[in-house]
Amino acid sequence: MPTYAIRVDLSALIEAIPCVIDESVLPRLALAVRKFAEQAELDWKEDVLRAHGVWIDHKKQYAASIQTRQLGPFSYEVFSDLKLAEAIETGRPAYDLKRMLDSSLKVRRTKDGRRYLIIPFRHNTPGNDALARPMPQDIYKIVGKKGFGKSLITGVGWRNSGTGALSTQTRRGHNQTKGEAVRVATRKYVWGDRLPAGLAGKLKPHHATDIYAGMVRMNTSSGKQKSSKYLTFRVMREGVPKWIIPARPGLNIAQGVADRLRPLAEEAFREAVVRSVEEA
Repeated sequence: MPTYAIRVDLSALIEAIPCVIDESVLPRLALAVRKFAEQAELDWKEDVLRAHGVWIDHKKQYAASIQTRQLGPFSYEVFSDLKLAEAIETGRPAYDLKRMLDSSLKVRRTKDGRRYLIIPFRHNTPGNDALARPMPQDIYKIVGKKGFGKSLITGVGWRNSGTGALSTQTRRGHNQTKGEAVRVATRKYVWGDRLPAGLAGKLKPHHATDIYAGMVRMNTSSGKQKSSKYLTFRVMREGVPKWIIPARPGLNIAQGVADRLRPLAEEAFREAVVRSVEEA
């Protein structure tokens, strides 16, 4: 079953006529039904790609999932079976991202016992928007220049997980003994320069600072292949009213397309029937 669908369907009306009616009897009507199904698909895709408040990758996925299938000579269905279509069409409730503190073994503990995670955010170079937001050109001119000190991972160690969970098995490669605290990998760094705050505006009013504050340039070179990765780090801590994705109302895109095309389709179908009868 499709998640969302727009159906262009006159089959019930045609079947009520006490004779055999197919596309050879009413060719203009059959053509009109097909054309409106095709138009519904085009309009639906265009409206999805123009929608506000939806990530561009999600819009692209949603638009690509919309397709048309014929159910009968006078019946078509334009549909999407993409799971995230429901959240876009009907909305979603608020979601507290701090719930991941309940499941991640990487949690740490503050001195007063509160759990927290250090969350890395990647920033792409200008013009590259794959998997992460590209930074502005003026920011890149600072962090990308030769004089900006690079940060480097120098090794990997092990630490006890802040969950307090105990290991159920011995794992020699993890320096882990059954019955002891679960251990997780931790990286060792030599830090270079960091971008100061205030070089860009806040992305959202509730943010404490701009999203580029504290950015580091990680040296990810391998052999003769030189490369860098640009990261910022933010702390997710329990007991604070942050890291909550607000509720989002539904956009009702499919319903809007159907409502807009319905009166046009009804008029076109009436005209197609009249002309098919006149030409019979």
